[in-house]
Amino acid sequence: MLLESIELVNFRSFEKASFKVLPDTTIICGKNASGKTSIIEAIAMLIRLESFRSQDVHSTISHGHQSSNIKAKFLRRYQTTSSDQDSRSTPEREVETEYSVRFDRSVRRKIYRNSQLITKTKDYLGELSCIVFTPDDLQIIKGGPAYRRLLLDEAMSALTFRWISKKIEFEHALKQRTRLLKNFVGKLTAEDKINLDIWDERFASAGEALALAREEIVNILREEVINAYESLAVNSTIEINYLRSWDGNLFEALLASRDTDIRLGTSSIGPHRDDLSILLNGLPSRTHASQGEQRSLVLALKLGITKLVTQLRKTENLASPILLLDDVFSELDPERIENLLISLPSKQSIITTTAITNGPICTYDVIQLAMPPEIHQ
Repeated sequence: MLLESIELVNFRSFEKASFKVLPDTTIICGKNASGKTSIIEAIAMLIRLESFRSQDVHSTISHGHQSSNIKAKFLRRYQTTSSDQDSRSTPEREVETEYSVRFDRSVRRKIYRNSQLITKTKDYLGELSCIVFTPDDLQIIKGGPAYRRLLLDEAMSALTFRWISKKIEFEHALKQRTRLLKNFVGKLTAEDKINLDIWDERFASAGEALALAREEIVNILREEVINAYESLAVNSTIEINYLRSWDGNLFEALLASRDTDIRLGTSSIGPHRDDLSILLNGLPSRTHASQGEQRSLVLALKLGITKLVTQLRKTENLASPILLLDDVFSELDPERIENLLISLPSKQSIITTTAITNGPICTYDVIQLAMPPEIHQ
């Protein structure tokens, strides 16, 4: 399924704008503050129902307006065959689907597929898929464990709801257990212990499932990331491993840490405390990788995840992810830019940049954004 076009109404600086997308690689060029990142954000929000720039989706609604709307058309091609078994396959059949999401300051968001309201989020999430790179993603290498956990969870969110639900279930259990821990005052009553036992079991069950899913992603991802990095850089080796915050059985580990958790009012172990180890030439990339190496590492991780997600979704006959790369060429030399463009693993990629210079980018069709934001088709 390929994105054909997107329309924005009262979204950030766009009062009303629309543009068409190429079936392979689209490059959007414009000066700073011209709205490039907002276009990438809108596509991601249509797919994920959340923004990668802000936890408050209402912040994306244009100032002075009550609501915003993101609408997109996707085209899917089906290989059809004739009823006559002796005849050859007939040409592909094309089916167009329109998706739209309306965000309102006072009411719950509304999701539509072909103008039909979708009432359950689980019936929507996972139908479309995207992988996003922004300059802030350098924190995956530079920052703390939360950024690396988010990377893995992004991979899960690009798969199907079956994967997404693992994180949702754990976050619910974590929230309830934390609420219990914060409410304890003094010695635990018999009822307190029963309630905590119940939520420890749910926490452990959901936590083990989430950790196993992340580990499965890392184990499959490892080779893809190594190959992606080698296509961007040479003479370097990468190691990635998932690091749990506990040993053995999670429920037993929770029991052992119960006194500490009650004293602190928080869960000291679990998938929300885990990390992803990323080594470059046997050394921690956070402290021993140069700026260029860190950017190349993050890109390799994103490219690897895109290829992984594409493969896993194909087995379930689902659409390939759209690769959204914001300001990706910054700090990359012409050779790495060319290697990146050659290495794009997605069927469809959308890239933003501030300038088109001589080199490999010139061979692509480019959408130029004007100031103030206005899409030219």
